[in-house]
Amino acid sequence: MDYEQLTIWHKVIEDDGNHIVPHVTKIDTKKTRGLYTYFYPPRIGIDFYDVEQDIGSEKALGYIPNLELGDVARIIRVLEIIPRKRIKLEIGLAFENELERRVALRFGLSEVSLSYHAKHRNRDINFEFSFSKEGLRKFISALKEAMLRYVGLILEYVVLQKLDPKYISQK
Repeated sequence: MDYEQLTIWHKVIEDDGNHIVPHVTKIDTKKTRGLYTYFYPPRIGIDFYDVEQDIGSEKALGYIPNLELGDVARIIRVLEIIPRKRIKLEIGLAFENELERRVALRFGLSEVSLSYHAKHRNRDINFEFSFSKEGLRKFISALKEAMLRYVGLILEYVVLQKLDPKYISQK
C-alpha cells in the first residue's frame, strides 16, 4: 500500500520484526459536473504485516478498516488496563450495513494478542497479531496520535470551513 498517496497520516511501528501501521485515510469525494457533491470522511484504520512482508508493495496480512473514534478510544482504554493475569476481552466495534465485527484482546504474561473477526460483504476476515509489551506501548501511542490527527482534520473543516487539497484523495 502506498501510504504517502492514500493517507493523511500514518505511522509504522516495528515490533519484533513485524510492522503495525495505524493510519488516517484521505477524504474520498464524488464529483458531478466538476463539482464536489459528496465527501466521504477520512477513516482510521490499522494494517498488520509480518516479518516477511514488504510494507510498500504487499497487501497487509491483516487489517482493521473504518474505525470510529469510539472504537479507537475503547481499544486504547482496554489496552492501557493491561490486567495482571491472563484474560481475554472482546470489544464490539461500530458497524456499517452488512458488517459484523469485533476485536478480541488476549493478555498473556509476556505479550498481548489482538484478533479481529468480521463478516464483510459475505466474506469472513479473521486474523491474530501479537505484540511485545514495548510494541504495545508504541501501538497505544500511535492510536492516540491517529485520533488527534483525525479530530484536528474535522475541526479544521468545521471551524475554518476549508480543506487543504492534500487531504482529498485524487483518484
